[in-house]
Amino acid sequence: MHASCSASGLLRPAAEDTKTTSQEIINGSRHGDEKAMDKKIQIVAIVGAIAFSVMVLSSPSDPIPLPEPATISEITSASPVSVVATELDKPRAMAVHGDRVFVTEKEGAVRVIENGTLLERPLAVLRAADAFDGGLLGIDVDPNFDDNGYLYVLLTYEEEANTTTNGDDDAVHRSPPVALWNKVLRITESGNRLADAATILDRIPGSKFTNGGFVKFGPDDKLYIGTGTPSDASHLPQDPESLAGKILRINGDGSVPEDNPFDGSPVYSIGHRNPQGMAWDAAGRMYVAEHGPDKNDEINVVVPGGNYGWPQSECSGDDNGNTRAAILCYDPSIEPGGIAFYDSDRLGLEYGFVMASLRASNLYQIDFEEGLPSQQSILSGVGRVRDVAVHPDGSIYIITSNTDGKGFPDEDDDRLIHIRR
Repeated sequence: MHASCSASGLLRPAAEDTKTTSQEIINGSRHGDEKAMDKKIQIVAIVGAIAFSVMVLSSPSDPIPLPEPATISEITSASPVSVVATELDKPRAMAVHGDRVFVTEKEGAVRVIENGTLLERPLAVLRAADAFDGGLLGIDVDPNFDDNGYLYVLLTYEEEANTTTNGDDDAVHRSPPVALWNKVLRITESGNRLADAATILDRIPGSKFTNGGFVKFGPDDKLYIGTGTPSDASHLPQDPESLAGKILRINGDGSVPEDNPFDGSPVYSIGHRNPQGMAWDAAGRMYVAEHGPDKNDEINVVVPGGNYGWPQSECSGDDNGNTRAAILCYDPSIEPGGIAFYDSDRLGLEYGFVMASLRASNLYQIDFEEGLPSQQSILSGVGRVRDVAVHPDGSIYIITSNTDGKGFPDEDDDRLIHIRR
């Protein structure tokens, strides 16, 4: 059984110069009865070298198998892959810093794994909306984290319904159903505890199903946020005045960089449906992975002011160059998750682009020049893979996503897994 991380009730949107209120944060409230993870359990996923196995998509018409996750009976001790933490509750994203891994749980908790042990008490628990694909989503650490202790998260919240009366105390008229919004919070951490939190960007249109969700610092030390479309019928992703369906770029304090492509706006690129992962290659090019509606998942190279087509087009740009084509397109969908670039020799990977996949239940490596036929499995058999992060020592962390309502959860799901060889 997984205990709930979030508090009930509505979250009031913050004012302009916002400070997150005590009602929005319940610090360390639910995990007192959970045992600390004081050991690493070894999982048999790869024997010897990391195997490039299971699945190569040589044709977009090939069906995508959905393997169930490994069970505790399949765990053994001689493997370069270890399970660092278990029983994570709907984990969404992670940020690795030194000997700590910060993990967001959808229902509102920020968990800390330190020196291979899941700490009993969350760093913080935020009041998150109860939305199928919303809640506490992306997380990243500030480039100067060692000095300032800043963590950044993206949070889906509900706007309280207004109530009015017509003079009759028994006649109360409520506004339409509550709206969903997303906002970026800057959390100040001290000793794995919440010291402060402030909203730095608010009123990003939300959705039950397509909120995007990542927050990532780029090589320019700017914070990038991937936001989703409120619905597949919405045209807001094409509206430069809206924050929906965009890649946003801001400074760490929430202000707008002077060199953004739209003057005075956090909007960096438009025409996105549901961005899930972001990474930069060694040359500083930005790549974004995003979900299509039921096919046409995309890997895009994102440029300032670029238009990526949604909802008018999927995967292909137009002849006039007004919208940009994806460099990879998946039909059928594999539901890409987090992405990363890998430049170490430690794991002996053949290709440098690494991608988590939810529907295809795999961690993949891909070569862009060869395209889909080059795609090889790094790790499979653990169910849906939500996010991936590369540690400076060349090892890789992934989090699974089997408790998200679309997987086949094992009794120990979800898991933080370390590929270290």
